Amino acid sequence: MPLLNAQKNALNLGSCLFGIPVYLHWSNLFLPLVALARDYPEPFISTFIVVLFGPALILMVLLHELAKVMVTRAYGGTVESIVLWPLGGLTVFGPQQGGASAELKIGIIGSFIHVPIIGILAGIYALLTGGDMSGFQVSSNASISRTMNGFAIGIVQQLYKLNVLIILSNLIIPTFPLDGGRIMGALFMKCGMATSTAAKITSSIGVLMSLAGTAYGCYLFFFLGSFGALFELVVGIYLVYTSTNTLIRSATGTLSDDPIFGGPCYVKKEDVNFEAVTEKEGDVV
Repeated sequence: MPLLNAQKNALNLGSCLFGIPVYLHWSNLFLPLVALARDYPEPFISTFIVVLFGPALILMVLLHELAKVMVTRAYGGTVESIVLWPLGGLTVFGPQQGGASAELKIGIIGSFIHVPIIGILAGIYALLTGGDMSGFQVSSNASISRTMNGFAIGIVQQLYKLNVLIILSNLIIPTFPLDGGRIMGALFMKCGMATSTAAKITSSIGVLMSLAGTAYGCYLFFFLGSFGALFELVVGIYLVYTSTNTLIRSATGTLSDDPIFGGPCYVKKEDVNFEAVTEKEGDVV
């Protein structure tokens, strides 16, 4: 996927655990810029936005990817790089053992790691508010009092919402680079489905869901005047692009180039199916 090419579209941040290079995708800059353009250009608000969508969000995404790195390495995989982008990042890894079961665990673990993170955020929020958890809700808007304590409360509150967003987007939307495509594809493989069929179904659902998200973003941006919806609109368009690419590959027999269905467990499954069909046809002859 050219848009997530680490060398061309991201900033090298150095190495993390095991010497794995970490890159910061340009879309991490787009999100705070949209937020800054939408809100008042006051120093206090601007600092809040930069901290929230800068180091705070990047740390959450890095933890998301490191969880996948640990599982990948546990199954004998080699992680080549980590690219951080707002909805969960992208871990580029080599072959791993364990087949579809390993693929499923790698897809799930990234989202699962946000559950204890939310627990920690809830504890911090309780300490900062003296036990008042009424504002610790997904639907709550940021209410920032102009004090250091109020600043911290606002950051924790919004980080909770971002963690929930990352979990839902990665588990529900089955398209690259979100984990949903890997999870759905692995589940289909575990049910004995052929790779091409699994790819067609997964990518078709991904196209429909991405189109729905894009349409919703258009409605918010063009009809309700929500400038903040510009990020959702751009992400929706990109997810339509990636899911459509997978659908085209599944129809043209070029899934070996796909970032999800070109993986080792999918290729092996397709080979097994092909050999089984060949043997069956040979028996008939």
